[in-house]
Amino acid sequence: IFGVPVREQKLMSVLRRTCSVVRNTFREDIRDSINPGDFTPLDRFTYAMASKYKLGGAVGDLSDLFSTHAALLV
Repeated sequence: IFGVPVREQKLMSVLRRTCSVVRNTFREDIRDSINPGDFTPLDRFTYAMASKYKLGGAVGDLSDLFSTHAALLV
């Protein structure tokens, strides 16, 4: 793939589209978590997002940095 311009462009196109979908889904997850009807506590939201988006999932206890990061995003 690398070193062949046409294949690199195709890869970039697919990656750009995939990343956009993931970002939009994450925004929707944040929006849904703070919706008064479907409110999700920060600790459950952090664990759910780590399980969904973190490489390797939410293994064991997550550090406080994950909760802090999630709180800043929300």
